[in-house]
Amino acid sequence: MPVNPHIKGGPDVPVVDGGTGASDAATGLTNLGGLDATAHLSINHAGIPGVGDLTVAAHSTTDHTGITGVGIGKLVNRTSLQDGTFTSGTTVTPLDDTIPTSGEGNLFMTAPAHTPLDAANILEIEVVVNLAHTAAGALTAALFDGGASAIAVGSQRQATAPFDAEPVQVSFRHIQVAGTTSPITFSVRCGSDAAGTTSFNGISSGRLFGGVFASTIQIKEYTP
Repeated sequence: MPVNPHIKGGPDVPVVDGGTGASDAATGLTNLGGLDATAHLSINHAGIPGVGDLTVAAHSTTDHTGITGVGIGKLVNRTSLQDGTFTSGTTVTPLDDTIPTSGEGNLFMTAPAHTPLDAANILEIEVVVNLAHTAAGALTAALFDGGASAIAVGSQRQATAPFDAEPVQVSFRHIQVAGTTSPITFSVRCGSDAAGTTSFNGISSGRLFGGVFASTIQIKEYTP
């Protein structure tokens, strides 16, 4: 009976001839793929005559250092706001290359204060806001953490007439290191770059969908 070159104890058949170049599985893996036989998987061939066991110590790992939003750990804390009320305002938010300030746009949402459990933890803030405006323009939602300047912004152009009859949804996500264990109050200010009235959760004539057309702020806290 011919000797199977892939079973432990067989002859060393060169790789170029279709073999592994080795008489055992561990060395064969190394020859075929340049793999480290100490760091991939464990295969137990117990009870299968003529087949050797291959045991390895660990899996490979990937370093996600410096990649925003990758490698976040366990969810440990969460604060959220869901608001279906209707309101409106006329303060504009310019569409330009400056960071929005607390004097621009209209304050439409303020979440309950979030108190981080550890200053080294990661905060993920998600904003979804329903807006309409009485004229064509870019509707902007700016996220604040209690300071005078926004920490994140989302913008959506409303360009189809009749403008006020077709609300748009602006959504975005911001990730940051908590940096403190003191309470942080996140809020959202919204406005258009065009003069007119910006509506929240509705249109200029009033609320839409009976209060279930809701906007949200959600703060999730993760270990690093």
